[in-house]
Amino acid sequence: MKNILTLITFILFNFGLFAQTSLDSLLFKKINDYRNSKGLHSWVWSQNVWNASKGHNQYLMKLGDCSHFQEGSDSTYSGGDRLLLENVLWGITRENCAVTGRYNEETNEEQAEKILLQWIKSPTHHETLLCTRTKYGAVSTTHTAKFQWSIGAWWTYSTLNVYS
Repeated sequence: MKNILTLITFILFNFGLFAQTSLDSLLFKKINDYRNSKGLHSWVWSQNVWNASKGHNQYLMKLGDCSHFQEGSDSTYSGGDRLLLENVLWGITRENCAVTGRYNEETNEEQAEKILLQWIKSPTHHETLLCTRTKYGAVSTTHTAKFQWSIGAWWTYSTLNVYS
Protein backbone atom coordinates (compact mmCIF):
# COMPACT_ATOMS: atom_id res chain seq x y z
CA MET A 1 0.00 0.00 0.00
CA LYS A 2 2.83 2.38 0.89
CA ASN A 3 4.40 1.83 -2.55
CA ILE A 4 1.11 2.62 -4.29
CA LEU A 5 0.74 5.89 -2.38
CA THR A 6 4.34 6.81 -3.16
CA LEU A 7 3.77 6.10 -6.85
CA ILE A 8 0.56 8.19 -6.95
CA THR A 9 2.30 11.10 -5.22
CA PHE A 10 5.24 10.85 -7.63
CA ILE A 11 2.91 10.92 -10.66
CA LEU A 12 0.86 13.87 -9.40
CA PHE A 13 3.91 16.00 -8.67
CA ASN A 14 5.68 15.11 -11.91
CA PHE A 15 2.67 15.97 -14.05
CA GLY A 16 2.42 19.44 -12.48
CA LEU A 17 -0.90 19.01 -10.71
CA PHE A 18 0.55 20.17 -7.40
CA ALA A 19 3.84 21.74 -8.45
CA GLN A 20 5.05 25.06 -9.69
CA THR A 21 5.41 25.84 -13.39
CA SER A 22 8.74 26.44 -15.10
CA LEU A 23 7.96 30.19 -15.08
CA ASP A 24 7.28 30.06 -11.33
CA SER A 25 10.66 28.42 -10.72
CA LEU A 26 12.50 30.80 -13.03
CA LEU A 27 10.90 33.92 -11.54
CA PHE A 28 11.62 32.74 -7.99
CA LYS A 29 15.26 32.11 -8.94
CA LYS A 30 15.53 35.58 -10.52
CA ILE A 31 14.02 37.15 -7.39
CA ASN A 32 16.55 35.33 -5.20
CA ASP A 33 19.40 36.31 -7.56
CA TYR A 34 18.27 39.93 -7.26
CA ARG A 35 18.13 39.65 -3.46
CA ASN A 36 21.62 38.07 -3.40
CA SER A 37 22.99 40.92 -5.57
CA LYS A 38 21.82 43.29 -2.81
CA GLY A 39 23.56 41.22 -0.11
CA LEU A 40 20.36 39.54 1.12
CA HIS A 41 19.70 35.85 1.77
CA SER A 42 17.65 33.74 -0.65
CA TRP A 43 14.10 32.88 0.28
CA VAL A 44 13.34 29.19 0.81
CA TRP A 45 10.57 27.78 -1.40
CA SER A 46 7.40 26.75 0.46
CA GLN A 47 4.81 24.56 -1.25
CA ASN A 48 2.07 25.74 1.14
CA VAL A 49 2.86 29.35 0.26
CA TRP A 50 2.71 28.44 -3.43
CA ASN A 51 -0.74 26.93 -2.88
CA ALA A 52 -1.92 30.27 -1.45
CA SER A 53 -0.29 32.22 -4.32
CA LYS A 54 -1.80 29.94 -6.95
CA GLY A 55 -5.24 30.16 -5.37
CA HIS A 56 -5.05 33.96 -5.44
CA ASN A 57 -3.97 33.95 -9.09
CA GLN A 58 -6.95 31.77 -9.99
CA TYR A 59 -9.23 34.23 -8.18
CA LEU A 60 -7.67 37.20 -10.01
CA MET A 61 -8.07 35.48 -13.39
CA LYS A 62 -11.78 34.90 -12.75
CA LEU A 63 -12.13 38.50 -11.58
CA GLY A 64 -10.16 39.86 -14.55
CA ASP A 65 -8.41 42.39 -12.32
CA CYS A 66 -5.41 42.74 -10.01
CA SER A 67 -5.87 43.22 -6.27
CA HIS A 68 -4.31 42.14 -2.99
CA PHE A 69 -7.73 41.50 -1.49
CA GLN A 70 -10.09 38.64 -2.18
CA GLU A 71 -13.75 38.16 -1.39
CA GLY A 72 -14.25 35.10 0.78
CA SER A 73 -17.28 33.27 2.06
CA ASP A 74 -17.28 35.34 5.26
CA SER A 75 -15.48 38.56 4.32
CA THR A 76 -12.68 40.12 2.33
CA TYR A 77 -9.30 38.64 3.13
CA SER A 78 -5.65 39.36 2.38
CA GLY A 79 -2.41 37.50 1.65
CA GLY A 80 -1.88 36.72 5.32
CA ASP A 81 -5.36 35.20 5.55
CA ARG A 82 -4.65 33.06 2.48
CA LEU A 83 -1.45 31.79 4.12
CA LEU A 84 -3.36 30.83 7.26
CA LEU A 85 -5.85 28.90 5.12
CA GLU A 86 -2.85 26.87 3.86
CA ASN A 87 -1.67 26.19 7.45
CA VAL A 88 1.20 28.69 7.27
CA LEU A 89 1.67 30.37 10.64
CA TRP A 90 3.47 33.66 10.15
CA GLY A 91 4.77 36.57 12.20
CA ILE A 92 5.33 38.87 9.21
CA THR A 93 4.05 38.46 5.67
CA ARG A 94 4.20 40.46 2.47
CA GLU A 95 2.66 40.04 -0.96
CA ASN A 96 3.33 41.26 -4.50
CA CYS A 97 0.80 40.93 -7.32
CA ALA A 98 1.21 41.84 -10.99
CA VAL A 99 -0.48 41.55 -14.36
CA THR A 100 1.79 41.73 -17.40
CA GLY A 101 1.20 41.32 -21.12
CA ARG A 102 2.28 38.01 -22.60
CA TYR A 103 3.26 38.17 -26.25
CA ASN A 104 3.34 35.18 -28.61
CA GLU A 105 7.08 34.95 -29.09
CA GLU A 106 8.02 35.97 -25.56
CA THR A 107 10.09 33.40 -23.67
CA ASN A 108 9.70 32.54 -19.98
CA GLU A 109 13.06 34.28 -19.45
CA GLU A 110 11.70 37.52 -20.94
CA GLN A 111 8.44 37.19 -19.03
CA ALA A 112 10.25 36.63 -15.70
CA GLU A 113 12.48 39.67 -16.33
CA LYS A 114 9.42 41.80 -17.12
CA ILE A 115 7.59 40.79 -13.94
CA LEU A 116 10.67 41.32 -11.75
CA LEU A 117 11.34 44.74 -13.32
CA GLN A 118 7.72 45.77 -12.72
CA TRP A 119 8.14 44.96 -9.01
CA ILE A 120 11.53 46.67 -8.81
CA LYS A 121 10.08 49.89 -10.28
CA SER A 122 7.21 49.97 -7.77
CA PRO A 123 8.44 51.31 -4.40
CA THR A 124 6.14 49.19 -2.20
CA HIS A 125 6.69 46.04 -4.25
CA HIS A 126 10.43 46.70 -4.21
CA GLU A 127 10.30 46.88 -0.40
CA THR A 128 8.90 43.35 -0.43
CA LEU A 129 11.73 42.12 -2.66
CA LEU A 130 14.28 43.64 -0.27
CA CYS A 131 12.59 42.61 3.00
CA THR A 132 15.22 41.31 5.42
CA ARG A 133 12.73 39.89 7.92
CA THR A 134 11.19 37.18 5.71
CA LYS A 135 12.67 33.72 5.13
CA TYR A 136 10.17 31.64 3.12
CA GLY A 137 8.11 32.25 0.03
CA ALA A 138 6.80 31.21 -3.35
CA VAL A 139 5.54 32.77 -6.55
CA SER A 140 2.76 31.56 -8.83
CA THR A 141 2.16 32.63 -12.42
CA THR A 142 -0.89 31.87 -14.55
CA HIS A 143 -1.92 32.89 -18.06
CA THR A 144 -5.31 34.01 -19.37
CA ALA A 145 -6.87 36.11 -22.09
CA LYS A 146 -9.07 37.96 -19.57
CA PHE A 147 -8.11 41.32 -18.07
CA GLN A 148 -10.51 44.19 -17.39
CA TRP A 149 -8.86 46.56 -19.88
CA SER A 150 -8.32 44.08 -22.69
CA ILE A 151 -10.04 40.98 -24.00
CA GLY A 152 -8.20 38.67 -26.38
CA ALA A 153 -4.60 39.49 -25.49
CA TRP A 154 -2.69 37.07 -23.28
CA TRP A 155 -1.90 38.16 -19.72
CA THR A 156 0.24 36.69 -16.97
CA TYR A 157 -1.02 37.03 -13.40
CA SER A 158 1.73 36.73 -10.77
CA THR A 159 1.49 36.53 -6.98
CA LEU A 160 4.52 36.43 -4.69
CA ASN A 161 3.97 35.67 -1.01
CA VAL A 162 6.73 35.67 1.62
CA TYR A 163 6.74 35.24 5.40
CA SER A 164 8.68 34.56 8.57
